[in-house]
Amino acid sequence: MQLIIILGLIAKLALVSGDCEVENAVSNFDYNKFTGIWYIVYHQANEEEDKLDCAYLNAYSPDNSSDIVSLRYYNDSIRSFDERIATVPHFDNTGFELDVLDPSIWNGRVQFATIDYKRFYIAKFCATVLRTLRVYVGYRDRHPDEATLNDAKKALSDNGIDFDTLKSWNSSRCDHLNYKPDQ
Repeated sequence: MQLIIILGLIAKLALVSGDCEVENAVSNFDYNKFTGIWYIVYHQANEEEDKLDCAYLNAYSPDNSSDIVSLRYYNDSIRSFDERIATVPHFDNTGFELDVLDPSIWNGRVQFATIDYKRFYIAKFCATVLRTLRVYVGYRDRHPDEATLNDAKKALSDNGIDFDTLKSWNSSRCDHLNYKPDQ
């Protein structure tokens, strides 16, 4: 009986951990090149994030001994900007861990399917609590040019992600919300 329970637990753990495996992640991620402002323009639609807008992140190392990611977005539910600050306790050649300072669904692992440090990234985020992958597309420019958009769409397709399944946050209204990322 104990063997059946143990095998059941192992199977469940394999199933849960398998939900967040990223195939074909980059093998040369460089956090130092990643630092700076990224505008998150596309994401996989879900009820909570569909209430957000004008999302951007700022990755930085304030004292060269710690790494930080600040995620800022407009939240329609509270009609104001909200911010989550996360430490990056670990990064490797595929991405990094996020440890948000307040308990949050934003704790988890970010792995990059594609990254062009000067133009765009395609990230797959696995929230520790939810154990599901979510796809995000970020750009260095809030209004990327057509060539950059096309390159990102091709990279999505190359990674088996259908661009038409992603939702765009309406960044055109961000100027009206006093949207000024810290540089």
